[in-house]
Amino acid sequence: MNVPTSFGKYAGLVLAIVLFLVIDVGVLAFNVVASREIEQDASEINTAGELRMVSQQLAKAMLTLEDEVRDGLPTQTSLAQILEAGDEFDDALARLGESRQGPFAGLFGDREAHDERNRLLEELAAEWRPLGRDVGRMLERKDGLTLGDIQPVSVKTVSRNLKLLQLSDDLTQQMEDISRGKTTAIRTIQITAISLALLNFVFIVFKFIRQLEASDRRAAAARKETLDILGTVHQGLFLLHADGRIGAQRSASLERLFGRPLPPQAHFMDDVLAPVLADAEARENAAGFIAMLFDRKVKPVLLEQLNPLTEIEVATPDDARHRTKHLNFTFEQVRVGGAVDSLLVSVLDVTREVLLQRELASTEARARTEVELLLGVVDQDPALVQAFIADAKARIGQINGELQNVRPDAASYARTLNYAARNIHAIKGEAALLNIGAVERHAHALEDDLARLREDKALAGEDFIAVAVGVNELLERIGTVESVVGRIARFAAAGDATAEAATPDALTPIVAALERLGAEIAGELGKEVFFEAEFPPLSAVSDELLELCREALPQLIRNAVVHGIEDPETRVRRGKAPSGCIRLRFTLEGAAGYRIHVRDDGAGISLPDLRRRAIETGRGSESDVRNMGDRQIVSLLFEPGFSTLDAAHRHAGRGDGMAVVRAAIDRAGAGLRLLSGTGRFTEFVIHKPA
Repeated sequence: MNVPTSFGKYAGLVLAIVLFLVIDVGVLAFNVVASREIEQDASEINTAGELRMVSQQLAKAMLTLEDEVRDGLPTQTSLAQILEAGDEFDDALARLGESRQGPFAGLFGDREAHDERNRLLEELAAEWRPLGRDVGRMLERKDGLTLGDIQPVSVKTVSRNLKLLQLSDDLTQQMEDISRGKTTAIRTIQITAISLALLNFVFIVFKFIRQLEASDRRAAAARKETLDILGTVHQGLFLLHADGRIGAQRSASLERLFGRPLPPQAHFMDDVLAPVLADAEARENAAGFIAMLFDRKVKPVLLEQLNPLTEIEVATPDDARHRTKHLNFTFEQVRVGGAVDSLLVSVLDVTREVLLQRELASTEARARTEVELLLGVVDQDPALVQAFIADAKARIGQINGELQNVRPDAASYARTLNYAARNIHAIKGEAALLNIGAVERHAHALEDDLARLREDKALAGEDFIAVAVGVNELLERIGTVESVVGRIARFAAAGDATAEAATPDALTPIVAALERLGAEIAGELGKEVFFEAEFPPLSAVSDELLELCREALPQLIRNAVVHGIEDPETRVRRGKAPSGCIRLRFTLEGAAGYRIHVRDDGAGISLPDLRRRAIETGRGSESDVRNMGDRQIVSLLFEPGFSTLDAAHRHAGRGDGMAVVRAAIDRAGAGLRLLSGTGRFTEFVIHKPA
């Protein structure tokens, strides 16, 4: 604590400033009080002037009343004027009598003037009182007034009127003299106070100059010490002011951390962060965060977790290896008098820590993925998983072939994107069927990238590089699944090489997987679904049927839950049970024929909604869509990219699910029949004749 020392050093200057302020405050207070006195004097002068006017009104009204009584005319108006004049005279005298002497009464020799004013007021009141009493008694008999009652009072009023007028004039003149005296006193005091303030100001200036020279010498020594410190520390240090500019004092390490020199009046957002943060939203977040730190009510400890300037990447162009650094910015408020004057900013190079964290996170992610894959496939039918792996690898190979052979024109770009999207959606559906979440999530992210490219009207060949990278990453995920499955198989073989497992029914595993998939999707969408399945016992099914079930049925189950089954509140409102029903039924026809029914008791297909959506998605003009038949409208459901949802999510909205169904049915050589009752049901029937 150095308060006593500081006060002793600046005692003379502080006292001079205090004296200056005291004089200013004294003059201000004096002006306020004096102005109130002058306002009161002006009010009294006006009141005294009212006495003269009221006296004349009273005399005139008395004479008029006398004439009216003599001539037998109505007297109400004259009586009202007399009453009003008497009340106004009494009120004016009362106001003048209640006025107190101001703080300047008697000051500068005007006490005698105030005494004279009071004497005149008393004489005026004495002159009025007898007349006022007579007027009051006369008014009490106003209903039966005679000329004899009025004439004495009228004579007295006229006779005293001149005296009252003279006294009122004298009182007004005396009050004006008092007011002029006060004005002169105020002017004298103001001139004196301003002169003292100027003399005091001159003293303050000379005193300040002397102390400023001493302070400059001490500041120079302190500045040298600060520069020595800033030139030694390894972290970047600087002050950030409220205008966004960096202070002149900075650590020498700052330019080394950023790999470039900073201008003398560098702006933090424009010169420091703008070259680093290319994202406009990130810069906006940083600016908002710094603005909050300058709020005196905000504690920086509460904002540490919101700091957007942690572990930001900074390229160092002067480095021959063009390494990327990771910097942390921390902020401390510098408060002056409780307000935030500036921010002390520390910049640390945390590149090593970030790289270690990323390596650790990558290792943990790989471990979690393998554990998740292990838990996902361990309960699945091995044949289904192996078939999925083989099919997914084949699909990815086909996608890569399409990407390699894409021609540089818009039609070829669109066709390739639709082909890739349809196959990725098929892989995603089969992965969800088998509860392989890592593959499903990666396929969904890849669908997001493909959806953005589908909307791009200015595609170029290099845009497909990211698609190829994403597809190969998906292949790596599938390779991990294959590796996990292989290890499980080897472990099972080593544990019991001679054990013979009972052969389950061939359709049971895939039906169970479909039921799990439907329940999972319904749970995420806040719906309730129960599953009914009817199928004949089969010891084996053809590869063709198995492939059709793996590819088409997950899409139909997903479609039934997302688009068909309503939420419980809607179903109850429509007179249905809260839980929707999805019914799956297999029937065999001869040696190789079959029918597969997928039916839900949901909202059905609305043709008007399909037509509206066709117009919104540009499938045709309003007149073209209106002229399309019902079959043409329904067939849009199977076109790539057509969806009835406004926004895509994990389970629907891409417009590729029904395209996958159609492709799978075409490969199987089967047919598809669609039945629907609006508000009642939707049923898909896959039929392959014997």
